Amino acid sequence: MWLGKNIAAISDMKAAAQMCGKALTLGYTGDYARVRSLLRHLQIHQQRHFFLATLRYLETAEDRTSLLKGILDGNDILVDCMIDWLSDPASSSSATVGVRQAAMSIISGDEVCAQTLLVSAGYVHRTQPMFLFTLARSSIHMNGVSNRLKSTSTRARWLGMLVGMAISELVDKSGNKMKFDDEDVRTPEANWYMELVKEPPPAVVTRSLTRRTVQKPQAPIKLVTEIVGPRITEVADDSEDEDELMSYAKPDSDHEDEDEDPTLVNRNRPNAPVYIRDLIPGLRDTENYDLHYLALTHAAPLILRKASFGKEVKNHATELAAILVGLDNPFDIENFLDLRQQALIALLVSDPSTIAPWFARQVFEGDYSMGQRAAILSVIGLGARELAGYANDDKDLTNSSLPTVKEAPFPSKRLPDRLHRIYSSQPLDKVASRLEKGMVQPMALHAADKLTGPSVLKVRTFSSRMEVEKKRKKPISNALAKIVAESFFFPLTGRWWQNVQAYGSTHNVHFQPFLLAISLKTLAVVLQASGRSTLSLPQMTTELWDLVLSVRTAALTDIIVLEAVLFALLMLLEVNDGRRVAEEYSKQLVETQEWVEMVFERASGSDEEGERIRMLAASVLLKTRDVVEKFQRLLAGDLVF
Repeated sequence: MWLGKNIAAISDMKAAAQMCGKALTLGYTGDYARVRSLLRHLQIHQQRHFFLATLRYLETAEDRTSLLKGILDGNDILVDCMIDWLSDPASSSSATVGVRQAAMSIISGDEVCAQTLLVSAGYVHRTQPMFLFTLARSSIHMNGVSNRLKSTSTRARWLGMLVGMAISELVDKSGNKMKFDDEDVRTPEANWYMELVKEPPPAVVTRSLTRRTVQKPQAPIKLVTEIVGPRITEVADDSEDEDELMSYAKPDSDHEDEDEDPTLVNRNRPNAPVYIRDLIPGLRDTENYDLHYLALTHAAPLILRKASFGKEVKNHATELAAILVGLDNPFDIENFLDLRQQALIALLVSDPSTIAPWFARQVFEGDYSMGQRAAILSVIGLGARELAGYANDDKDLTNSSLPTVKEAPFPSKRLPDRLHRIYSSQPLDKVASRLEKGMVQPMALHAADKLTGPSVLKVRTFSSRMEVEKKRKKPISNALAKIVAESFFFPLTGRWWQNVQAYGSTHNVHFQPFLLAISLKTLAVVLQASGRSTLSLPQMTTELWDLVLSVRTAALTDIIVLEAVLFALLMLLEVNDGRRVAEEYSKQLVETQEWVEMVFERASGSDEEGERIRMLAASVLLKTRDVVEKFQRLLAGDLVF
């Protein structure tokens, strides 16, 4: 009771929600009246825990129905929890009859709504079929079915599948009808629901009978079998020579008609989608190859084209993102990963304020594999670079590039091609390699200049200066700088720290070397793409530097994580001004220099990977020592105080 009252008095709702979530594990179910506003800040499992505690509290309450409605209003998570609770005899049997009646009175309208919707759809189809066809293609219907399919409640998903299949049965052609390979949609109860669209109400039958009219039989029409009037007779001209007729070459055969059996030629090929609402069914179709391939190949250009006209992309943004991220390549399309990546990047740059935070949430909360999470992180990094104006530099980055025979490892050390494309050819790794090369080479040249003598003795011709000017890039417009902090960077780092606090690092999927490395590189690439003039650069620098130093111990056990940590440190030192680093990050700078010196000494350099680590470590050391030499007084003063 005391803990509940004090939680309710906290002004910071997020902090109160976190404390409330921990307090629910203590087992006390006292005063919940003033804690209702905290529900939307709690995590899903904490909301369920809260609801189950509330059900126990309702056994002694009087107005159970009103209290339940107030808690469940607009909260689909708790509604699904209550449905699961009622469906489980072991859970609901322990509650009183009054609590079960209150719960049933609230959710009883859901199945009635589904039945009413199906009966109404059948009636509309019989009277105005085009109107139902338009409704079935609308975003309201698509979002409704999609939300039911994503529900955690088995019953809600089941009703969503039935409604979607029944309406699709009415409006779609045989090849495009929605189908679900699930035993639950073939039960007698499911068939009863599907038949609701086929049974007209009695009023409809009566009206159709009263409107029936009896038509008189028409007189038979006399058929004309002979021509009446003058006839035209063809007269052959003997003067013409048949040899003078021009002969034409045989027309080229159509590749679509090469099949000897004309019954096997497909004359009903689907057209490319021209609207987002046409794109979504094509992406979801797992039975029609032509339709699915057309949708996938036209997804990126269609999204970019529609982004500038109306709100069609914005209204379907998260739905499209969920479909694309969850695609499973059912037809084994060779360039599937590239096509999906292009579509996701197009979606991100079309609506970054919505999609970028959504992507960050899916990386940590979505039910996805490591490969899918890595694909999302790559899209975040590449999309950020495109918004920053680097789209032309990344045009040749693909997922499908495989090493040559000479570069390929021994067969027992290599994954199958399909998995190799997912886990070994991340485009973000190529971006990181290019950035490393662009920064390490100038430092190497600078070091060479020091060894070959003073720069005043070097003479550069006028033609060489002209070549340098030609290669110098013009300033580009950076649309990322305005939104990078709130849409890209902090959603990723914030959920990272939440994940670490909740699950630690020992058995955390995000500490798997593959995923940890791609996460660090994504943050480093986003930071570098935002540019030096970004207003939020100091806050992002603090966040990333703390995160990198927190995983330095884990980096020593895996070389790909170590490479990602060194790359992130190099980006931090490259983007920030040396004076700012000396004034604001002196302690982090000293810790970084000491740790990287240790890494450099331990790296063997006997193989390609070791040499790469030594090169990155040396680059970071050059950066840190340069700052220390230039701003040694500032560093000394800050470390003393």
